[in-house]
Amino acid sequence: MGDTVSSVTVVGGGDAGLLAALALRKVNPDLDVAVVDDFEEPPTEVGQGTFLSIVPLLHDTLDIDEGRFLREVKPVWKGSSYFRDWCGYEPFHYSFDIRSVKPEPDDPRSVESLYHYYETGDMSTPAEGIVDHGKTPLVYAPNQDSYVMYPNMAYHLSIGRFNEFLRTLCEERGVPLVDDRITGVETDADGTRVELEWENA
Repeated sequence: MGDTVSSVTVVGGGDAGLLAALALRKVNPDLDVAVVDDFEEPPTEVGQGTFLSIVPLLHDTLDIDEGRFLREVKPVWKGSSYFRDWCGYEPFHYSFDIRSVKPEPDDPRSVESLYHYYETGDMSTPAEGIVDHGKTPLVYAPNQDSYVMYPNMAYHLSIGRFNEFLRTLCEERGVPLVDDRITGVETDADGTRVELEWENA
């Protein structure tokens, strides 16, 4: 039986590193997880698009309260990726709900919904309509007396707010953020053992 891993150091405190650390902590609560980066450097202030998988990752896998996330990160809902000058086509949306729409069920070609879309250009989905008309994906459901989200939506994020939010979550969930730089890495012959050299060690 192999050695048991008792601690993991995630190198890099960007979104991917912080999400990886939070995921490791969630699925392995007894594992010591830390993130090392130059945390004095603020994250880049740019926007970042996401795809559908980010929503269940954040709210189901990582148990991040959706209300808190919306209040603190202030994302913009995103229903598609928009392409310009792609392979000679006119500008078009790749809407996130496109695979749930089958415009011609009796046409074998419609199994490939993207093929139908590119060939005919006559299909639009609810997500595409939401984006085109700048509408909210929240719809009032009278039977629930509340607003519900149209599915197949993702987020467009401010990296600064998102990264700061993830840093806060790491601290709340016992994932230390180590403000340091790694200056060297040594591994043994088969790559199973790694030693990191620290600037401030």
